[in-house]
Amino acid sequence: MQLNGLILCGGQSSRFGSDKSQVIIDNMPQYLRIKNALLPYCQNVFISCRAEQTHLFEQEQIILDTQSAGPMSGLITAIAHNNLCGWLLVACDWLNVSGKHIEQLCAHRNPKYPAVCYEDEQQRKQPLLSIYEPSIFDAVTTSYTQGNKSLKSVLDTANCYCLNSPLLFFNRVDDLPPNDKP
Repeated sequence: MQLNGLILCGGQSSRFGSDKSQVIIDNMPQYLRIKNALLPYCQNVFISCRAEQTHLFEQEQIILDTQSAGPMSGLITAIAHNNLCGWLLVACDWLNVSGKHIEQLCAHRNPKYPAVCYEDEQQRKQPLLSIYEPSIFDAVTTSYTQGNKSLKSVLDTANCYCLNSPLLFFNRVDDLPPNDKP
């Protein structure tokens, strides 16, 4: 089954102080690092962003998040764009995501699992680096329309395949490695 990538870039980055998707890490914007990691595994890679951010991604395929209600609205918009493929979501604030992490998710896709995700050492599912298959789309949409906008809660109630997470998330400039701080 086809797999599309969706890089979630629509957050406000208020704690960080500037758009996290544009932070230069390893000599390129963070969103581009993630896109390069996704390209070998996804038929298409899209950027989910707010209308006022589109100028930052002029060369990219954009799925405009018109709801601006967090990561779930990014996935809801992607499902509306194409509900016949799996969607690999990656938030732009996963600091050290690489092709290796994407490959692990893809290697564990299986029709009996509606999602494949990482979980941390406390066994909390990480919804912003996960594959969502069409079999979970109804649960995502229902949760959203009922006012529950938490992808984690959807994953918590689904029969997901979970992998151990070695990944780092960043919210503040101090979370970045010393050589990559602006």
